[in-house]
Amino acid sequence: MAEPPEQLLAEFAAAWSRGENPDPRSFLERADDSEALARLIDRYLVSAPAREPAPELVEAIDAWLQGEPTLSTIRARRGRRVDDVVAAIIRGCGLGRERASKVKEYYQRLESGLLDPAAVQPPVFAAIGEVLGMPVAELPIWPGAPAEGAPVLRPRPDAAAEGAPAPLVAELMSLAADPPDEVDRLFGVSP
Repeated sequence: MAEPPEQLLAEFAAAWSRGENPDPRSFLERADDSEALARLIDRYLVSAPAREPAPELVEAIDAWLQGEPTLSTIRARRGRRVDDVVAAIIRGCGLGRERASKVKEYYQRLESGLLDPAAVQPPVFAAIGEVLGMPVAELPIWPGAPAEGAPVLRPRPDAAAEGAPAPLVAELMSLAADPPDEVDRLFGVSP
């Protein structure tokens, strides 16, 4: 049942006052007049006292400004390995261990900015947030172009002579050759 904007604004403001970072989208979905609620939330946030940003946010913004992958920066600073995140995704999404290498490939592509985060399904982000100890809404998964000097897929100079694709290209070709599965769906990849 849709709720009045004023009631939802009061709930949003209470959460904000407690130091939480409520996601306005979840409130807009519940509103009987989402446009009115959006205006109220905008006005509230403009007039609300400024808060100190979380240290993780400052770290993520610094990394992003320097062209570094934000998610891997936070993961490394929290002492978590890629394999820790992969295990959490497998567990959280109910996948079998035999899918670990594909999950790892896709997670590393996501972490390095080579996979569109908008296509990734919520259970993947829930697992990442769990292992990093962060709410999903605070995960530093922002769009952006790869930093200057980021790896680019190109064949090895000797590969053309051999007629074989470069190792990374061959690996991506093998992923694409597999029939689509649950891992592809979760990461929004259509081979």
